[in-house]
Amino acid sequence: MAVTPAVTSPKRAPPPPVFIHEKDKWTSVSAALNERKIAFTNARSTQHGIKITVPSPTDYRELSKLLKARNISFHSYSIPEETPERVIIKGIPHQIKSEEVLEDLKSQGVPVQAVHRLHRRQGGEYDMVLAVVDRTEGKNPIFSVKTVLNLSGISLEKPYKSKVVGQCHNCQLFGHSQRNCFATPRCVKCLGDHGTSACPRPKDRNACSEPPSCVNCGQAGHPANYSGCPKTRKTSSPKLVKRASARQQRESPSGAFKAPSVQMPERLAPQRQSPWNRLNHQKAFPALSTIPKVAQIPALMDVVVPTPHPKSGPTALPARPKAPPVPAAPAATPSIPTRSSQANFDIGRVAFDIVSSEDTPRMAVEILACGSDLNRLSAVFLRFPEITNGLNYLRSQRCNL
Repeated sequence: MAVTPAVTSPKRAPPPPVFIHEKDKWTSVSAALNERKIAFTNARSTQHGIKITVPSPTDYRELSKLLKARNISFHSYSIPEETPERVIIKGIPHQIKSEEVLEDLKSQGVPVQAVHRLHRRQGGEYDMVLAVVDRTEGKNPIFSVKTVLNLSGISLEKPYKSKVVGQCHNCQLFGHSQRNCFATPRCVKCLGDHGTSACPRPKDRNACSEPPSCVNCGQAGHPANYSGCPKTRKTSSPKLVKRASARQQRESPSGAFKAPSVQMPERLAPQRQSPWNRLNHQKAFPALSTIPKVAQIPALMDVVVPTPHPKSGPTALPARPKAPPVPAAPAATPSIPTRSSQANFDIGRVAFDIVSSEDTPRMAVEILACGSDLNRLSAVFLRFPEITNGLNYLRSQRCNL
């Protein structure tokens, strides 16, 4: 016997909750729900009112009808099945009219309601359109479209969802839209209980004699849609808050009023600067390892170097007097002039001969190549006796001063 596989219907999202703004009327609303047998799964008090959750779309519609008949302020959201789907079609030249795109999509069997051309903020039009289509079960037919008006290379994608919390243009609260708001209208520019379009104040802000007032926080100096308001939902980025504050100060008359200060949440507060991040702090520059000086290296300048025979010629250096022999060291010692013979030697001339010698650069290169090897360093000084003797002489003169 063949077993017929069970057909499972797609899971539908539950209907959205309903928020009653007037909490003092919940007792009468609850009694009416029980009387009319309108089911609800949960009801609890929140910051935005009494939140009522219903199990089915039928109960959602009956509850909305009851609240409207009793003139009770509430807001809700659209049922997902009844909300049209929005799709962006890229690759449609802006010279083509949106009505032509609408007719072509209908001819391909797409349940499209409207097509709108997208515009730039600075002016002009994009090469893309926004199509509003009926929501269907499963994949929407519009995603199977390959060409529009015989134009290939098009691409379809869903609109980008902004992370900024939306604001209702009817009651000026956050988190829902005007379409599903049935609360008392409130003005965005003043504290009056009327719609923004019915406000007696002029639309031009500069022509108004008094500053706007916010119905959310009750402060004067900014409208209700000011993103820097203390009552604004903090999901907005701090960059948007700073941008709105700068725009308000730029548009406000000079000296008319001052925008209120905004206290950022703790997670956005600036962190205390660590002393390690300051370049002029002493902890940022630890003590370097001490490098021994040349004078601290043992047996470096005391190398015994025989005195070379002076060169002949008109540019020959003057002969240096030989030091008296040392009984303890029979070997030849460098010719270091004594303090009494300083008159016969010019210290500046000796230093000049050292720095102007052709062997000085080569000796310096070999000294750098020795590193910490004292044996190689001693051998370098032995290969350059004239420079070594001059250095010994300058060292002795410094010690005698």
